[in-house]
Amino acid sequence: MFVELFLVLVVCGLLLLNTRRPKNFPPGPRGLPLVGYLPFLNKWDPDYQHKGMEKLAGVYGPVTGFYLGPR
Repeated sequence: MFVELFLVLVVCGLLLLNTRRPKNFPPGPRGLPLVGYLPFLNKWDPDYQHKGMEKLAGVYGPVTGFYLGPR
């Protein structure tokens, strides 16, 4: 029981450390730990993903930072 709990805590800690942003990273949406913001780009229009990025630029400014997957 304690071993499983310890492993879950270690995995959660590693995921949190992996998703931290550098101090000089541009503003943008957070996204998910393993896939980044990639699944949410289809939210606006699957055929025109650049329009979703234009909307992100409207919210966060002309320089927008987000992850599309693991490093």
